[in-house]
Amino acid sequence: MKFHTPPRNQGQMVEISYASDDEGAGIFKRVFDKSDGEEMFFFLSWDDFYDLGNDASDFDPWNDEPDVPDREWKKVRAPRMASARTLTASDRKALIRLASTLEKGSDERKAILAGLTTSASDTWGDEVWERHRSQLDFPSVSDPDRKAATESLYKKMQDFEKAYGKSREVSKVLDLLVSLNAALKRAEESLY
Repeated sequence: MKFHTPPRNQGQMVEISYASDDEGAGIFKRVFDKSDGEEMFFFLSWDDFYDLGNDASDFDPWNDEPDVPDREWKKVRAPRMASARTLTASDRKALIRLASTLEKGSDERKAILAGLTTSASDTWGDEVWERHRSQLDFPSVSDPDRKAATESLYKKMQDFEKAYGKSREVSKVLDLLVSLNAALKRAEESLY
């Protein structure tokens, strides 16, 4: 189910959008208050919509709101919507490769990277942390003190995630560190 926001409602603090029920039972109205994040849903059956003197062509939410008085809408719980597929490690890897080929700062690159940072689960398991740690074996860090400091930083990030749940900031730092490490390895290999 896809909600459409009529042009006059776009960019407003309280955004009102509409969607046709996937099963053909009626229309959903979503009222989203951006100031506090509150989201409410209302429903109107097609029969009630037609009883108000409307026909199917009057439901055109991409252009204008349906002509239905507020009192006719029935408040309901959020409708069930299809959930997005969880990205696998190979999906993430392919998207990271794709993003690395795009121009820095481009909207496409930003969209891919933003999607990657929000697509992972709330916490990482120990095996994921270990895989990340193994990818952070920086070839240019041969000084034992620097290696110990890198390990300590990594351990602190892991402890933070375990204590407070997955953090977008920690995820970004890890992704940047892994990318930096890969770039360093490629640069080192090209020298030999």
